[in-house]
Amino acid sequence: MGGSNNSARSGLAYGLAAYGIWGVVPVYFKWLSAVPASEVVAQRIVWSAILLFLTLAILGRLKELAACFRHARSLKLLMLSTTFISANWYVFIYSVLTNQIMQGSLGYFILPLVNVAIGTIFFRERMGRSQWLALMFAAGGVLVLTVWDGKFPWIALTLAFSFSIYGVLRKQAAVDSIVGLTVETMLLAPICLIFLILLATEKQMIFGNKDRGLDALIVFGGVVTSVPLICFAQAVTRLRIVTIGFLQYISPSLAFTIAVLYYGEDFKPAYQLGYGLIWCGLLIFVLDAVWRLRKQTAPVEERKEAEVVPLD
Repeated sequence: MGGSNNSARSGLAYGLAAYGIWGVVPVYFKWLSAVPASEVVAQRIVWSAILLFLTLAILGRLKELAACFRHARSLKLLMLSTTFISANWYVFIYSVLTNQIMQGSLGYFILPLVNVAIGTIFFRERMGRSQWLALMFAAGGVLVLTVWDGKFPWIALTLAFSFSIYGVLRKQAAVDSIVGLTVETMLLAPICLIFLILLATEKQMIFGNKDRGLDALIVFGGVVTSVPLICFAQAVTRLRIVTIGFLQYISPSLAFTIAVLYYGEDFKPAYQLGYGLIWCGLLIFVLDAVWRLRKQTAPVEERKEAEVVPLD
């Protein structure tokens, strides 16, 4: 029992670290505002690939990495997932550098609802009435943002859909999270290196041409990318999926708070109504998930009570 409690406590610590870092990471990318988003992504991938490779080497898991490259089906799926996660990274960094952190956080608020929609459309999973109602609220919120504000929330939707599809592909690949991420960054690294070399030859690369402080921040992108993912991988093995589901709202909540209170992004009436509808949908979704969980565990408790036979 004590070991189980210790595992849960360490899992919670890892989970809070992962989602906490993801929540404040917009501040880090704001420090890189002098660097174009394309170079930030390229540098982030190259340094992440190096750090992740060294991490696997220290952990003695390079054989798993080699095996993944030899497995044709997993490699094909990871090549597809690489496309979606790189798009997700680029759009997220773009949202930060163009002062649209609030819309970026919205993408991760609606992510659970997008996951349900994709499960219904592509995997023929059945949705209950509460889930349909949640989706209708979210769709209404997106419609309000598009019509009233006159701006289609493409950043939020791109982040949500790209990460959701990425998750589906990673599940199909059935590869350990850290090993899979290492393969993805290693697949992208050669392309990013070529891009950076071209920038350097055309004297357009910021790295190495501004100041050492900025160079250090760029290199630190590998840590910012890898550390929360490693913490997340540790949390998933120690916590229930339901707990992870609730923890995932920490990062967009932090990002939203930072966007409005620290960077002063305008939370205008259109946003208030649109976000309000989406949050109502999210609340319905969470309450439905809790109710379903209690319904699943209820028969077990009833059986335990039935096993206690009263003495006359």
